[in-house]
Amino acid sequence: MMQNIQTISRHELEAKISETQIRVMQIMYIAMGVTQAAMITVVAVFYKIGKTRPLPEEPINTLSLKYMMLALVFAALLEYGLFIILPKLRLAMAGATFIAGNQQNTIDKIPLLLSAYRSITIIRLALLEGVALFGIVILLLAVTQFTIYSQSAYWLCLTPSVILFAYLYLFFPTRDRVIFYIENNFLKNSN
Repeated sequence: MMQNIQTISRHELEAKISETQIRVMQIMYIAMGVTQAAMITVVAVFYKIGKTRPLPEEPINTLSLKYMMLALVFAALLEYGLFIILPKLRLAMAGATFIAGNQQNTIDKIPLLLSAYRSITIIRLALLEGVALFGIVILLLAVTQFTIYSQSAYWLCLTPSVILFAYLYLFFPTRDRVIFYIENNFLKNSN
């Protein structure tokens, strides 16, 4: 019997989506958090080492760091905008693919939905991580050039990392969250 997209029930989603499939996404989230934490730790170690050394007598040219901070702001605006737009485009493409394959059994389409969810997750994590890593690089340069000791505003470069950590914490994938997301973003959009 051929089923339509509208007839996928929560029970069918729960039966087809396993904890093992979700674990892959959980590992991505954990790895991203650990990587960011490691990079911030490196910056903190360099900062602590730099505090024990005397500051250079000649002022260091900080113009390039200021331009990099400006670039960070623009990159953040661009990537956070894409964070909102790109998953919606991917969601629309996944919905079109899902609806186009009406001849398949609905249960066979659930892996397509899960794959689309993974794609959206990877896109979002990549966008958040890109800005966060750029901020950490700027901060690391500010520390190694001793600029941070006289201009503490460079610590604001950690803001994208804080946003990433908040996202990782608030949207950590569990089986129920993934099913809820698929129900509300794929199945309701197809009706």
